[in-house]
Formats: sequence, C-alpha cells, structure tokens
Amino acid sequence: MVEQTEQVEEAQLPEFTLKNVLGDIKYGVVSLFNNPFFALIVTGVLMTFESLALKAIIYKIPYTEIDYSTYMQQIEQIERGQLDYAQIKGDTGPIVYPGGYVYIYSWMKWFTEGMEDINTGQQIFRYLYLATLLLTFVAYFSAQPKLKPADLFSSAVSVKMNALLYLPGYLVVAYFLCGENLLITFAVVVFGLFVQVGINWDFLTASDTIRSHFLQNAFDFKRSFLYEWTVNWKFVPESIFNSREFHTLLLAGHVGALVLFGLKKWTPKSITGKSSAKLIKDSLLFYKSTIRPENVILSPEGPRYVFYVMATSNLIGIIFARSLHYQFLSWYFWTLPMLLQLAEIPWYIQPAMMAAHEWCWNVYPTTATSSGVLVAILGSDNTPQGSGGNIPMSDQPNNPSSASASNPNPPLSSASSVPTVSDSTAVNSRELLNAYVYDFILKSGFTATAGAFFREPIFR
Repeated sequence: MVEQTEQVEEAQLPEFTLKNVLGDIKYGVVSLFNNPFFALIVTGVLMTFESLALKAIIYKIPYTEIDYSTYMQQIEQIERGQLDYAQIKGDTGPIVYPGGYVYIYSWMKWFTEGMEDINTGQQIFRYLYLATLLLTFVAYFSAQPKLKPADLFSSAVSVKMNALLYLPGYLVVAYFLCGENLLITFAVVVFGLFVQVGINWDFLTASDTIRSHFLQNAFDFKRSFLYEWTVNWKFVPESIFNSREFHTLLLAGHVGALVLFGLKKWTPKSITGKSSAKLIKDSLLFYKSTIRPENVILSPEGPRYVFYVMATSNLIGIIFARSLHYQFLSWYFWTLPMLLQLAEIPWYIQPAMMAAHEWCWNVYPTTATSSGVLVAILGSDNTPQGSGGNIPMSDQPNNPSSASASNPNPPLSSASSVPTVSDSTAVNSRELLNAYVYDFILKSGFTATAGAFFREPIFR
C-alpha cells in the first residue's frame, strides 16, 4: 500500500529542462497505450474519433445496398398478414431470422419509410454502433456482475441465432452467479425460454404448418454456405468444405473444445475452490447453494472471469464455424483486444496481430493465405498461457520477497500478496504519479491489474 507521509510534500520535482520535458512527453504518449490511469482519456478520444469517422463515411461514401431492401420486403409481407416463413422472401432470399429481427426491422421500416429515407437508417445504425462501442468500454471497466440477464440473452437469440455460441459459457456463469444452485439456474433458463416464446408468439401459435416452417427457417442448423464467400476456410479444398465429414469434424472439434475449456479453463479448482468431481457431486444437491467463498466469481476478479468465459465460449464457436462471411466479424471483434491480453501475448505483438487480423477480413476475394492466418490468430486468442493452463485471473509479479524457491512468481490472490510501494521514495513526478496510480488500482480491488502495472517498465 502507498504510505501517506509528510515526506510526500518534500518530494523534489525534476529540473525544468528540455530533456525532462521531452521525457515527460514520451512518458505521456507511452502511457496512453499501457497505463490504466489513462484509459478513460483514451476512451473519450476513441469515441469522438469513431463518431466523426462515421459521419464522414455516411457523408462521403455512397449507400451500398446489401440486404436492407430484402429486409423491408420481408417486413412488408409480414405486415400484410403473411406469417408462413416458407412464403416470406425478398430479392436476396427467404427470411431466415427469428421474431426479434421482425420487431427490430418493423421499427426500422417505420423510421426510414421503407427505402425512402436511407439516411435516417444510416444515422440510427451509427448511434447503435457508438452505443455498442461504449458498452464494450463499460464491459472492459465493468464492476462486479449482480444480474442473470436471461431476458437479454434470449432476446439476442431471437434476433440471430449466432448468439447461441455464448450459451455454454452463459450456463456456467449463470450457475455460479446463482450460487451453484441448480434449481435456481434452471429457473433462470426457463425464464429465458419464456422470453423466446413470447417474442416469437405470433409465428409459434398461428398454425402447425407456420410453426414448423418458422422453426425450420429461423433456426436452421443445416443451412448451406457458398465456398466463394467463406472467410475462414479458403485454404480447404471446396470438395472438403462442402462435405458432411468436414461438418461433422468441425462439430466434434467444437464440442471437444468446449469440454476441454469447461474442465481446464472455466471450472478448475483454482477457479471454483473445489475439484471437478466435487463440483459435479455438489450439483446433484440441486436445491442447495454449494458455492464456496473461494470461487473467483465472488472476488474482485469476477467480472474478468465472466468476460473470459463468455468471450471464449463465443470464440470457440467462431473457430469451428462451418463458414464465416464478411459481416460475421461483428460477432466477436469487440472482445478481441481483451482476449489478446488474457492470452498473455506480449503487448508489442498485440498491435501486429490486430493489424494482421484486420488484413484477413479486408482481403477480397478471400485467399488460402488470409484464411489460414485468420484461423491461426483466432486459435492463439483462445490459448491463455497462464500457470497450469488456467485462466490468467491473477497476474504474477516478480516479487522475490514473497516468493518461494519453487515458485518465484506467486499469483496475486489478495492485496497482502502484492508488492508494497511507497510514494515517499519517489524521486520525480513520474514515479510519484505511478505510485498513486498503483495505489488507486490496488484499492479498487484489481490486484491482478496492479501486479501487471507494477511489472511494466514505465513503473521503474
């Protein structure tokens, strides 16, 4: 902890020289990239830049028609009373999304008067993009989660079923947030199903035929994809890409990866405070809360754990998807920076990986090289290098004074195990600021982040 003493007032500021001024400027620039104290400044700058960039794009770049006119045609047919998904079509194909999509684009049709006022629609999506970006920043700075938002998750599934990729991670998180009480977790899941039924009520109750066609089209897990549009599997021959054996292999890989992560990354003893056997045995006491105080979700690291489980659950599905199309980038891009960080990839390599990832999605038409690089990057994002293969919930500062001979880098599990920093020893303004930043992070409960900050070269 930072020790507040009278010596702080006597800390000498460095001389006002060109060398020191340039040093402070350099420190400020570097801190924008790796100093948590500057994160809010960076957030404001990025939000402003994105808003202005979107305005310029809407103003300068002509409107590109992809599927919006088809959506409007489909909604118009539904508004005229057609509920049979087998009969609802547009210029680019039949309707393939659940009821949540119908509600959203019904509102969009009203705002844009069909295809008459496209600019209003662009502005609405601009604000939606900025709101999503802001929500992403909030998630990165999130506080302890206290809600089990089954309604929000179910609503997402009602718009596009790719949200189901989050389901395995969601169930794990919900179970822990419900105190490892299987009965309460089941109630949360059932509530989510009721939300899903409510949103799709008109299509589910109209008739047996309409219900059957709705389920077949809106939740079609056997949908075929065109090889020419795939972003992730162009290094695979087209004959293999279209084969049932390849699809089965991807499904097996998806299930296997989820089981591996479920056992080794999401629920090891270091996370739950109990063995896997004990965790399963306790779940049989479905009417009791069996969570232990050591469970990481109850600690200040809980939000980080929730993010990790949900993001990796989604990314595993992305890696083993039968095909990714260009618009599918929005499914996971928001989580990519944090996943790179949690994978413990050196900070100076992360920008290069982000640039390479961006290149993969901007190659048109996709090549075997761009697809191979993309799959390699996504695979590395999903492979944390933490001790014992566990989630790097607690960073490991180099602290010889508290280390044992067998483990010179003990994990940061509590404030008592982190290094003590005194601002009274600061010899210049930079060290003084670093001491206060370190103290702020530590008192906020983010011991892992404090440890990471302590290890940064700028702290010295």
